[in-house]
Amino acid sequence: MKNVLTPARSALMAALLVGAGITAEAQLRPALDAGEQATRRAEQAQARINQLDDERSDLARDFRSLIERKDAAEVFVLRQQRGVESQARELESLTDQLARVDEITTVMVPMMLDMIDGLDQFVSADLPFKLDERKARIARLRNVMTRDDVVPAEQYRLIIEAYQTELNAGNTVDTWSEEVEVNGLPTDVDMFRYGRVSLVYLSRDNRHAARWDRDTGGWVELGADDREDIKQAIRVAKELVQPNILTGPFQKLSVTAPAPAPTPQLEGVAAEYQTALQVTENLGIFADQQERIIANQEATIASLEGQIAEAPGRSNDMLAVMERMINDLETFVNADLPFHIADRQQRITDLRTALARADLPISEQYRLIIEAYQDEMSYGSVQETWEAELPLESGPTQVKMYRYGRAALVYLSLDRSEAARWNRETRAWEPVSGAMRADIIKAVKIADGVAQQTVLYAPITKFSAE
Repeated sequence: MKNVLTPARSALMAALLVGAGITAEAQLRPALDAGEQATRRAEQAQARINQLDDERSDLARDFRSLIERKDAAEVFVLRQQRGVESQARELESLTDQLARVDEITTVMVPMMLDMIDGLDQFVSADLPFKLDERKARIARLRNVMTRDDVVPAEQYRLIIEAYQTELNAGNTVDTWSEEVEVNGLPTDVDMFRYGRVSLVYLSRDNRHAARWDRDTGGWVELGADDREDIKQAIRVAKELVQPNILTGPFQKLSVTAPAPAPTPQLEGVAAEYQTALQVTENLGIFADQQERIIANQEATIASLEGQIAEAPGRSNDMLAVMERMINDLETFVNADLPFHIADRQQRITDLRTALARADLPISEQYRLIIEAYQDEMSYGSVQETWEAELPLESGPTQVKMYRYGRAALVYLSLDRSEAARWNRETRAWEPVSGAMRADIIKAVKIADGVAQQTVLYAPITKFSAE
């Protein structure tokens, strides 16, 4: 039977369906509301999680920054501790140096005064050339020693300059005008100096010539032949003619080697007394010097910190002066005539060794250096002979060496077949022959004491030392 939906039946069905939908919606609403609430709570929880994560990251960064600052602070503190320790050691060292400044000055002042006295004695005993100028230089040195505004290093520098000036005089020839007394009348003459070996003069009218005699301490009249030689030497020195071999009157010289230092023989109380006596003498000299300085002193006494600041500079200045003295002496020896060169260079090596020794007092180091300078100065006033072996073209040859002060150096073979002079410009031996070789033979005979003393003719060329 076919189901037929009538209008009434349709209305009934629609009413049933609408009622069913309302009931289902009422049942689902609480579930939907609960889901929405859970979703909101989840969102809130996620936001809180994100906030906590950000806070954790910020705390981690702050923690790492604090760790880095802590490490930097520890390193800084360690460096500061080391700096403080270093400054403490430096302060202790400077304080110790300051304590030694007065001790060093106490020893150095008498030594500097002795150096000036020694230079004065040397000038008085030397050839009397330009005495006013040389004595004035010594007077200036004595004046400098009384001035408190001149530091010890500068006083030493001036003294060493004076020594070097005297040292160089033995390596040069020189001429100048001067007034001397001839036969009781003041006469203008041309003076001429052959290194430190000989001092002569020639009057302007060429009528009088004389040489200084070391033994008598006076002038000895010379003949016509010598006047011509001196006239030629003066023309060479004035650069009026080309440099040539100079001849002149020489006097045989000899110097007595200094006696070796006495070996201490005193013992016990006697030795202590001798030491105390020496210290007392040094302190007495130092006290006199201090009185002169105090008399001129107008400035106030520097503070302890100022003295500490100056103490290292003084010590360094003294060491620098001594090093420069040794270097200058080595330069001089290397440029000088090559006599006894091994011994002289070894002495310079010994001086450098002494300067490097911490246990050697500064006063002793200076004494050794000044002693070397004085020995080099004395070489300019000595003529000597000795035998040596030279590497000549013909092979090793035994020769007789002869030195005219610092003016010339020659050799003569033992069989007298070869002779030569040292050429300063070429730094080599220059063979000589004829009359010059005969003069060298005669000079060697005189030096050896087998011929009578007479006028010596030396192969000397003009030279100068910068």
